[in-house]
Amino acid sequence: MARTIVLTRPAPHIGEGLSGFSVLHLPTLQVTAHIDSIFEAHLRAQWPRYDGVMLVSQYAAHFACERLHDLNLSWPTTMWAAVVGQGSFDAVHQYLPHIECLKPMANDTQDSEGLWRTLQPRINASSRVLIVRAQTGRDVFAQHLIDQGASVDVWPCYQRSVQVWTAGQKTSFRVALTQGLVIVMASTEGLHALLANLSELTEAERSLTLQQPVLTHHDSIAQKAHALGFSRVRVAAMAHNEQALIELASSD
Repeated sequence: MARTIVLTRPAPHIGEGLSGFSVLHLPTLQVTAHIDSIFEAHLRAQWPRYDGVMLVSQYAAHFACERLHDLNLSWPTTMWAAVVGQGSFDAVHQYLPHIECLKPMANDTQDSEGLWRTLQPRINASSRVLIVRAQTGRDVFAQHLIDQGASVDVWPCYQRSVQVWTAGQKTSFRVALTQGLVIVMASTEGLHALLANLSELTEAERSLTLQQPVLTHHDSIAQKAHALGFSRVRVAAMAHNEQALIELASSD
């Protein structure tokens, strides 16, 4: 029997290739807007001066575009956007179909390092870049920009918090666990939130959970999963995520 696929993102995309598998949607995080009035005063003054905006996720695209509209700030035609995943690319073009949106080359890694290789030729000491992200996040991309001499601002326009599962959701997880799972994880915060929701498991159930395969798209999340006790962790680029899921769901 195939494993149940557990999707933990708040709004996951389910590919057509997964139609034959059992899928359980159990978000571990809730994502909400975060309004920083002090930074927004700075943003109003600096907005026309940015050369480009790095949007770290679909949520960054959604909350930033909604908030820019509320602030009556229009996107200059000369300002580029930069994203990593296809989902983020699609989200940007949903709101801003007229702008230039950059992403990693098709033959490069679909992550922040691949995006940096696309952007690096554009960046110099006079560049001004805005990074849009959650209240917490990795600073690798910002450091690349700073090392290249660019000026960088970070706009935390959304926040993530633990999504507490209902009793019914916890029961659904327990039932599926007996048949085997594949847990899809998109952030280190999500990993901690998953374990927080599973605090009521018996020792045997917890041990069994840590034996289930985990699929993620980034090495740092995989390292955290290993550190938390998960023994079967696989990293797959977003472009190959569905195929990796099918292979893991079909495994023993």
